[in-house]
Amino acid sequence: MSLTEHSYRSNSLDTYRGIAVGLMILFHFLWNLREFGLLSFDIDGPIWQGFRSIIVFMFVSALGCSSYLAVSQNHARQRFLKNQLKLGIAALFISCGTYLLLPSQWVFFGILQFLFIAGWLLRPIASSPVLTATAGLALVALSFYNNLDAITAHRWFIAAFNAPANTIDFINPLPWIGVAMIGPFLGYIKLHRLILPTNTLTSGLSWMGKNALVIYLLHQLILFPVAALISFTVR
Repeated sequence: MSLTEHSYRSNSLDTYRGIAVGLMILFHFLWNLREFGLLSFDIDGPIWQGFRSIIVFMFVSALGCSSYLAVSQNHARQRFLKNQLKLGIAALFISCGTYLLLPSQWVFFGILQFLFIAGWLLRPIASSPVLTATAGLALVALSFYNNLDAITAHRWFIAAFNAPANTIDFINPLPWIGVAMIGPFLGYIKLHRLILPTNTLTSGLSWMGKNALVIYLLHQLILFPVAALISFTVR
């Protein structure tokens, strides 16, 4: 399963993904306020980068968990292909849109592009969650302690494909593919069956998780004008 999979619904997994969506919205709204000069913070500092990493971790681990659920529940391959097609089109839309609007900063390998590729890689291995998670942990460890992530770092894409040096979104395949590979183990130990209270908050987060892809594509179309209006109002 991917961001768009609807064949299996786990309320806790949807809520988990919904929290990631909420944090993403907050992240981009704060970013917009900074762009309009209403806030000042270091986007390369540990707090901001840590915030971003938490959001990426949640989306990527949710992908891994849902991939395990899809294969363990024997979901039809056609459903997987349909959802990959949706994700691929969305990723292409983001790449083409940013290329036209921000040619020096266009998104060539952001979160959607990563999830699309990771979805293909996880499909054949998610049925072996322990082995997959072990390999994933090894990739994460090697990335942090042996600089394995340098192999796929942004500068490699710049050199190999003449990618933009100032892209507005880049997800390094390493260590994040390792995190995605840990995700199936979360499904294997049945974290997705965690029982949550039923209330307005969890219902709202669950709805956001179910509609994560649509929200991702549309949220900045709302947030950016709101930030612009705030900037115009206070100045």
